[in-house]
Amino acid sequence: MNITILTPEKCTKLEIELFYECVLKGKQVNKNGLKNRIIQSELLGFCYVKNKLVSVSSIKNPNNNYKKRIFEKAMMPELAKEHPYELGYAYTIDEFRGKGLNFNINKKLLSALEDSAVYATSHNKKMIESLLKLGFNPIGKVYNGDNGDEIKIYSYDVVSNNIINDGVSGFIDLNDVPN
Repeated sequence: MNITILTPEKCTKLEIELFYECVLKGKQVNKNGLKNRIIQSELLGFCYVKNKLVSVSSIKNPNNNYKKRIFEKAMMPELAKEHPYELGYAYTIDEFRGKGLNFNINKKLLSALEDSAVYATSHNKKMIESLLKLGFNPIGKVYNGDNGDEIKIYSYDVVSNNIINDGVSGFIDLNDVPN
């Protein structure tokens, strides 16, 4: 397994296209303008197994209107400005789920940030478990998402979680991945 963290500017067109296709498989995000939103992300995380892209995630630069709207829905509008980044576009193809791949991508993404607060939104039980394990904390009230799902915001402070960027390239034996 190889985990690579890149800024969108350092990605090839093929990497952006593969990331985009992987995110679409998750059926969780609006396809309209998605490729541009991916390109505007702060960081993109890729996990390859035997040269096949099997999992992705990113640190997004969310649109301010979107961010304001969801923090208002969660009854925490004052916190929107304190969270410049959003962890998102997380997806792992079916046959590689449950191996901790996305968890490890997200850990590396968070370690690459210097000193910022990050938020994530989710209704997915496995993703919520992963966010809590990474050190995210639930904030605000549950709100209804655009699909009718009950969504919760989770907050992460890079500084208080003392994530250290060790500069390691990210090769991990699949047998060593946490369950």
